[in-house]
Amino acid sequence: MKKLFFVGTFIFALIITACQNENSVNPRPTDQIVSTVNIKGRVKAELNTTNAVLENAPAGLKIVAEVNTRDLVLNPTGGNYPTKYFEATVDANGEYTIGVDVGPYGNNVKLYFPDFRADVATGAATVSTLFTGSTRTVSVVKGQDKILDFNY
Repeated sequence: MKKLFFVGTFIFALIITACQNENSVNPRPTDQIVSTVNIKGRVKAELNTTNAVLENAPAGLKIVAEVNTRDLVLNPTGGNYPTKYFEATVDANGEYTIGVDVGPYGNNVKLYFPDFRADVATGAATVSTLFTGSTRTVSVVKGQDKILDFNY
């Protein structure tokens, strides 16, 4: 009888320790950890030197956003986390909207504004000019869209 009791207790202990709670492996669904926010803005450049305002950048410019996927993990550990890229195109009004992933604690996003060449009206002549872009970093937080304008 004692042997049967010990064997039963041993089997019961194995069953209890072998069970794994789903919440201990993945405490929250991924859609609650990672969400998407929009970064939007207007891109302008000096395309006409005869007036005092900046004009809209040409339509079709590609703006690229870079997110480190380490920022998207709830509890990151050692190892390599790949970089994730998102892309948007500037429309005829000089506006862009780019949706990026944001992690549970927020994260930084690098925005790359490209170089482009355009004709600039200078009054008597038109001059082909190279506009040099640059990189901007913006912090995003879950549930809050960001506005980031860029002037060449």
